Amino acid sequence: KFHLIRQLYRRPESGGRPDFLCKASPGEGLGLDAGLAAISSDLYHCCPVKSSRHRGHTELIILLGAVTAFAPVSIDIYLPALPVLGEEFGASPGHVQLSVASFFLGLAVGQGFYGPLSDRFGRTRPLYAGLTLFVLASIACALTPSMNFLIAVRFFQALGACSGQVLSRAIVRDLFEPREA
Repeated sequence: KFHLIRQLYRRPESGGRPDFLCKASPGEGLGLDAGLAAISSDLYHCCPVKSSRHRGHTELIILLGAVTAFAPVSIDIYLPALPVLGEEFGASPGHVQLSVASFFLGLAVGQGFYGPLSDRFGRTRPLYAGLTLFVLASIACALTPSMNFLIAVRFFQALGACSGQVLSRAIVRDLFEPREA
């Protein structure tokens, strides 16, 4: 409810940013029309945005930071295991390094299509789809039977991890002013 109010009502004297989520009483002057004010009776008590807004955004920022870290952590944890993977699968170092190249290719390709997808379907659906792909591909990486399969699955793991990087930036741009972002 409050998100809807913030989106629909922006006070001009505050630079277009909402200062209040609600108004003092029905029909009283902050410019909200009667239909919007009738959404809920709890909109009739005053509550500044800043206190609740920053608390919710702090949690969101931490969550988006964690989601953004999936791709770098997937690379940093993986690199020390390259020699062990070569021994385990009997693969040459060059063949094992293809899995790293495959991951970077997935990151590059994913950045090209998550933006348009999020513009079309919103931010959350592509983010959830990408995170689901990341988790499934990570499980497949852990259970991989061969080096070639690992190379292919690392590509899909990067496609999923890329969603966090791309969409976190888009969400921050959507929620914050340019100087706050």
